[in-house]
Amino acid sequence: MLEAEGLCKSYGTKTVVDKVSFSVVQGECLGIIGPNGAGKTTLFNALDGTVSVNRGAVKLDGQDVSRLTQYERARLGLGRAYQVPRTFVGLSVFENVLAGVMHGPRLRGAAASAETRAILDTAGLLPKANMPAGALPLLDRKRLELAKAMSVGTKVILLDEIAGGLTEEEVHDIIEIVKVLKKDRAVIWIEHIAHALMAVATRIMVLNFGEKVADGDPAEVMASRLVQEIYLGISIDDAA
Repeated sequence: MLEAEGLCKSYGTKTVVDKVSFSVVQGECLGIIGPNGAGKTTLFNALDGTVSVNRGAVKLDGQDVSRLTQYERARLGLGRAYQVPRTFVGLSVFENVLAGVMHGPRLRGAAASAETRAILDTAGLLPKANMPAGALPLLDRKRLELAKAMSVGTKVILLDEIAGGLTEEEVHDIIEIVKVLKKDRAVIWIEHIAHALMAVATRIMVLNFGEKVADGDPAEVMASRLVQEIYLGISIDDAA
């Protein structure tokens, strides 16, 4: 569903993403972890077209989208949900999602309304469809952020620390939604809450100083000495 091939992004002499390659398929959730400054958000910005890369390519469902803008990639099925929800606070919950449905799948009339309601039902927001988005509590704003990301006819969804700021019980609610999302999509999830990723991810990729240093089974990656060194400062040589 999505392929990144040798992505490189530099700002002046500082390389933020360094020759990163990976792919994800439908039904898969790739978790991405790494310390602050590892290049995770810049990688997402490169994937969705927020920034252009210096080298490398991004392919969505086999199509090279490297030269396309963010909104063009969204229209082709690449959705993104942010840690700080970017909702249209003056519109209703329903209208927030309807805007995406009309932009991505370009549905109109009864078809657009039906698709919007189906997305809100998946996100657990259908009973609050007519509420102003600005009046929602944090968990529901996160739900709406997920619904908006789904609304463009998403094939691949990027989750940028979507669980940040939530209680443990609320994180569980988000996990359950992501489990539904990945059934017919590919999901890439940056998250600092490790147990959230462990509950959903089929693979975990580790970034450090812009480089991919691990990519594999979640349990094996999280238990590796490399991850312990990166996060806990434990020397691999000392651990050995």
